[in-house]
Amino acid sequence: MSPENNLILSALPESERLAIEPHLARHDLRHRTVLYDVRDEVTHIYFAHDAVVSLTVPLSTGEVIETAMVGRDGVIGATAALNGRVSLNRAIVQVGGTCLSCPVETFKAILKENEQARSLIGGHEQALFAQAQQSAACNATHAMESRLALAFARLRPSWQH
Repeated sequence: MSPENNLILSALPESERLAIEPHLARHDLRHRTVLYDVRDEVTHIYFAHDAVVSLTVPLSTGEVIETAMVGRDGVIGATAALNGRVSLNRAIVQVGGTCLSCPVETFKAILKENEQARSLIGGHEQALFAQAQQSAACNATHAMESRLALAFARLRPSWQH
């Protein structure tokens, strides 16, 4: 499995990607697997290839709110490598597939020594935060029917629009 299958890894300069590659391990992610839960210590970060992971927040009522989704365009758990230690959300595999993982401490050391990788990961985490804010705004202002209509419209192939 090539690291280039993940857009974050493929966006890294070759020297920085080569620094990470020896520490990457391949995994199969099964549907509904919880990678980590709220307040869990994050020990590994994940670079999805063809899997999709939902970042969710469980509520005291038992409901679960999805705040963001990450696929081959991103990385799951990278905040722990920047300056966090515990998860602020639950990461659940929504679409099973493959990924590469890296121990957080190893990735943290690599980021410390590689400015472009650190900048790329920081930008990705900001984009996830923006996605979570948009999700919260939509959940607060739109009826369920409107949110479902938008979700289904996004699933339709472009040639059907």
